[in-house]
Amino acid sequence: MKPSQRLLCTALLAGAFSFSIAAPAAFAAPPANTPKPQVKRSPVQEARDEVNRCTVNLSKIRASVKSSVETKDEWKAAAGAMDRAKAEYSAAAQPVLDAVREKPEYKSFLEKKQKADTKMAELAKDPQAKPDELTAAATEGSKAMSEMKQMEKDALESDDKVAEANMKLAAARKQDSALSAAVDEACKSNAEYQKAQKEMEAAQAKLKAAEAVPKPKPPEKPKPSTPRTHAPPRASGRY
Repeated sequence: MKPSQRLLCTALLAGAFSFSIAAPAAFAAPPANTPKPQVKRSPVQEARDEVNRCTVNLSKIRASVKSSVETKDEWKAAAGAMDRAKAEYSAAAQPVLDAVREKPEYKSFLEKKQKADTKMAELAKDPQAKPDELTAAATEGSKAMSEMKQMEKDALESDDKVAEANMKLAAARKQDSALSAAVDEACKSNAEYQKAQKEMEAAQAKLKAAEAVPKPKPPEKPKPSTPRTHAPPRASGRY
């Protein structure tokens, strides 16, 4: 082999070797942590996001203000009074409801209600069902439910323990309303809450303005072109 040919072969081999090393790196898959392109949000979506952020922020600040108010002596009794009263009422009412639901008359109304529900479900699947049939089944179920609720109501109102627990629950509601009013007053003098309230008002105004902007109409689809018809050629009359 001539020297010039030997040099050419050596150069080709070196180039092929270097390509085999560089090729995997050149054609390697992109890194797994490549950020995905962000989809541009509309002004309305951005405004709603801002309103949601402001709502969460206001709730957090109000909860903090409420905790501060509840530490005061005049509100310590009101703190948690509603939860305690609800728990006491449930404890008194549940045995009464369990007893009335075991009565044969109540079970009869319950059975009627279940049959009416089943009938309505069957009619809803039947394309040949008549509106009068649906109305009749719905009326039957509603009557049975009304009778069941009335039996429960009468049983609760005639029980002394439930009546006492209900009075405590009403008193707790008044305390809770007064506590809520006190928290409202405390928020009025809380600088952080007032700042967040102004941010909420600005966000709501921004959302209202964004929603008022008319949406651009989608481009009209081109109408299909009507194929032109050509008149048949006239006969010349010559043969």
